[in-house]
Amino acid sequence: MLAEYALIPDIFDATTYSDPEVCDIRLQYLKEALLESAVIRDLRDGEWVSYLKVWLQEGRCHPRAKELLKKLAQQKRLCRAPAMGDKAPQTGQDWCEEAIASQQWRALQGIITSSAIAAAYPKDPLIAAIDKLSSAHWWRQGHSVRLCKRTVDYLQHLQLVLSHANSIQIIDPFIDPTQRHYQELWKLFDAIQRPDLPPALELHLAAKGTDRDDNSRRDFPLSAWQFRLSGLSHTLRQRSLQAEVFVWDNFHDRYVISDLVGINLNGGLDVNPRREERTTWNRLSREARDDVQREFLPNAGQHALLHRFSLP
Repeated sequence: MLAEYALIPDIFDATTYSDPEVCDIRLQYLKEALLESAVIRDLRDGEWVSYLKVWLQEGRCHPRAKELLKKLAQQKRLCRAPAMGDKAPQTGQDWCEEAIASQQWRALQGIITSSAIAAAYPKDPLIAAIDKLSSAHWWRQGHSVRLCKRTVDYLQHLQLVLSHANSIQIIDPFIDPTQRHYQELWKLFDAIQRPDLPPALELHLAAKGTDRDDNSRRDFPLSAWQFRLSGLSHTLRQRSLQAEVFVWDNFHDRYVISDLVGINLNGGLDVNPRREERTTWNRLSREARDDVQREFLPNAGQHALLHRFSLP
């Protein structure tokens, strides 16, 4: 749902295009896509950004490149990766080799290069020229995924969100870790291993329906909700996390909303042991994501807030 790409510096150099206006069009298209659903690998532990800053100072980058890099930094979409090669890259092809090698650390969805560099890797499906992105299978992937209702599948599609988002809202009316189908929810928080920069976490649930003992959730007092969510506290402490819990009167749709991407979860985050049980997740537009976020503000007025408390 959130993709990670490597950008080779040559794509920001207007001289690598047939015309500066073509460069402007390509970078504008790239900007819109990246700010919707991607993070960018800052290769060699930040050297990639430093390298481009020198280019900016020397006037080698198209003005659109400065705008894109500024937005990526502001939205915290730059993810540092450890250095792989022995020597600092000096050319576009060096950076491409570094990006390929960085796959040993974590898989990339794609590497975006200039046409000249892409031509040197005709058989590598991971590499695509910026002017031929539409033909790359990884760029054409849609806004929806089908997955099994298993924690391992959830973690696969939420890995980048859990690793890099600065704010994460889990919105699912039926969250209750005391119930069998939500007993693995703690594993999502266990995957957030960022003690130095933990994200702001929120859990949103609703006092609707019944539990496995046929108790009405609407009748639960604050103490009951605190007890039912307390099973997450051990993991939250271990990962230096704190979660704000909101119990609303009623809502239906399920989401994961972060500062990087918004995801509509048709079936919520409950798990089902049957392998054939599947669900669909859909990536939201930025506008829809922001609207959902506003819907669940404490003073939004769209739902009645019954209880609010913190974990652990």
